[in-house]
Amino acid sequence: MIGYALLVFAILLYPYLKKWSLLLFIAFCCGGFQVLNQIVLGTKPADLAAIYTVVICGYSFFAEKGNYENDLVHRLFKAFIVFFILSVLFSLFHYGFTLTQVIQGSRMHWTFLSFYFLQKTRNEDVEWIVNKIIRITIFVSVLYIIQVLTNLPVLPYVVENNIDSATGIGRFYNYPYFLGFVIYAVAIFPDKFKVKRKNICLIILFLALLSTQGRTMMISLTLMLFIGLWLNGHRTKLLKIGIGLGIFLLPFADLISARFSAAGGSDSDIQAIFNGSFKNDLDSRTGTGYSVTGGTMSYRFAWIYERAEYLSGRPLSENIFGLGMISESQSALVNRMYKFNLGLVQDNGFRIQISTPDISYGNFLTQFGYVGGFMLILIWSSILYKLYINRNDHPIIFSTMLLVLFYFVNSLAGSTMSNMYSFGFPYLVLSLIYQKKNQKVSSITV
Repeated sequence: MIGYALLVFAILLYPYLKKWSLLLFIAFCCGGFQVLNQIVLGTKPADLAAIYTVVICGYSFFAEKGNYENDLVHRLFKAFIVFFILSVLFSLFHYGFTLTQVIQGSRMHWTFLSFYFLQKTRNEDVEWIVNKIIRITIFVSVLYIIQVLTNLPVLPYVVENNIDSATGIGRFYNYPYFLGFVIYAVAIFPDKFKVKRKNICLIILFLALLSTQGRTMMISLTLMLFIGLWLNGHRTKLLKIGIGLGIFLLPFADLISARFSAAGGSDSDIQAIFNGSFKNDLDSRTGTGYSVTGGTMSYRFAWIYERAEYLSGRPLSENIFGLGMISESQSALVNRMYKFNLGLVQDNGFRIQISTPDISYGNFLTQFGYVGGFMLILIWSSILYKLYINRNDHPIIFSTMLLVLFYFVNSLAGSTMSNMYSFGFPYLVLSLIYQKKNQKVSSITV
């Protein structure tokens, strides 16, 4: 398979051309930049990232030295590893899963360990990787826009019933993974990154954002941009971009209005969440098990509510560790254990029971329980704080801070924060902080 051949190549590159190896690893973490995805590779990029993590962690332990801080990020990292081991044991002995089943169910979380070797990356390698990511993202954005305009899979994607009922336009979810980061980097630091024709690139990036038709994404990403401009002291630039963005969006006013109207689901979402009716809008005939009259956000709340209600009647240990380290691919076992009404229908006809692409907090609860989920939120918070207090040290750190903040805001509308491979890029950027401090310590010591 192409995927495993590329994995072996990436691993072999690590000792000699580390930056190329890490670029491939980041590609595995972000779905191959939507180009080298499962359709092309023949296997899930996240699985390749997990295997890469285990192998390189072993190599790094013996071949690479590093000065490790005892800051909050490191302490929480170690604490979660302990929790993860306990969770594996809990799945083996409480739920009675086999070792093979637990390995299958836990492998998607192994990428969390990549912090061990990513924090050792040299600053110049991080800068090189980020510049490559920016160029790739702009190129993929062009392809994504063409894809939406033509309703054809220009990027590898399965097109099936994707016409949005509110706008009448095809909606594709394979938008550029680093779209937010690149918008922040190019808009706030136009002179710091090697990007030609920056204004044209920004137009392309915002067109790609508009093409996603994601209400929460459009609002949160733009809000983070304005916050970034404000924090960086660009008050005048904030006004200019705000006016320019308003003028740019005028031709798309009808499209935006449709997405945020009652037809788009916004009004029903808010009403259902505040009056509590979201938990009653069940309909087994739909693809999600939720009423077609309900909004997408109320569906997400209902999804969590159904699992939380189930756990409330279960032993305390299950509330601590969640529903077990088991893969959704083992559908026969999963559907024998759990009978939840809400969830997307798989190709085999079973509903997805213990994971969702729609809201991060649902995955926190089912996969790691209340304790593990809370720990992961703390880890993300500690990373955000670390980036924030060092935001003025490097444009990449500043842009990544906004990206992680965007993850938090968008966590109600996506699973990014609950996917362990999402840690890969922030881990890499943290090395700009740790390696700089290590270099300072070394110079003082000498």
